[in-house]
Amino acid sequence: MKLKIKPLNLKLTMNSGQPANFIFCFNEKENRFERIFENKLIWVKQEAKTNEKKKNKLNENCLIETNDVKYFKEFFRAKDDYKKIYKHISTDAFMKKAVKDYSGLRLTKNDLWESIVCFTLSSNNSIGNIRNATQNLMKKYGEEINGLYSFPSIEAIAQAKTCDLRKCKTGFRDKYLKEAAQKLIQDKPNFKKMNLNQVIDYFVSFKGIGLKIANCIALFGFGFENAFPVDVWVKRGMQANYFKNEETNNELIEMKAFNLWQPFQGIAQQYLFYEFMKNKRKK
Repeated sequence: MKLKIKPLNLKLTMNSGQPANFIFCFNEKENRFERIFENKLIWVKQEAKTNEKKKNKLNENCLIETNDVKYFKEFFRAKDDYKKIYKHISTDAFMKKAVKDYSGLRLTKNDLWESIVCFTLSSNNSIGNIRNATQNLMKKYGEEINGLYSFPSIEAIAQAKTCDLRKCKTGFRDKYLKEAAQKLIQDKPNFKKMNLNQVIDYFVSFKGIGLKIANCIALFGFGFENAFPVDVWVKRGMQANYFKNEETNNELIEMKAFNLWQPFQGIAQQYLFYEFMKNKRKK
């Protein structure tokens, strides 16, 4: 089945290291991204198209092919108006270039429980280690279907022994995962009635989850595009471009992002991260 999502650069979106969590649950095989979700194999791919101006680059406006249109419509937030978003966040030369350089990078809407697990694992961790730990958890506690594994249920993690979670290379985060699962089961929170601030306040009450991770969960798990996670690179990027390289605190950075890009700070954050990192690699 074909699905048009405009714009979309599939590889850039799926392999992006800043939002992080969706690349841990998918496997890439011959330009096809696949995973087990709700006990079935789902996949998506995008054919490369070239022209004289953009040789060997994916056309971010071309169709994708998938066996689950409903899942990927929600996953890629197909209703988002990126023409409007790009215009709104292109507030200066830096962001205009970021939008041009990374056109087709989309904010995704991820499963909430998966977001909680993957971002909890991200604390003081590398992308490679997070992926390995996630895949190990899936193999240990998920179900095998067609040679792939489903994501472990919240009940499976809540009942797991901490020592067994540690064997999945979770490190010191083993107890945080187990306690988070148990807390969610016990609290039974009504997330539908929570706004962004309430969601963040709730998750910072979890052990092992601070403001940055709570904002990541709000952005990718709930879809609050006005959440603004501040990690070390986002902080440096904001300071370099909007604070004359002066050291500043996260509160002022969040306020600046609000004044510049509200209500799309979370989407702007992705573009800022990539453009800043590209400039860093050139130096």
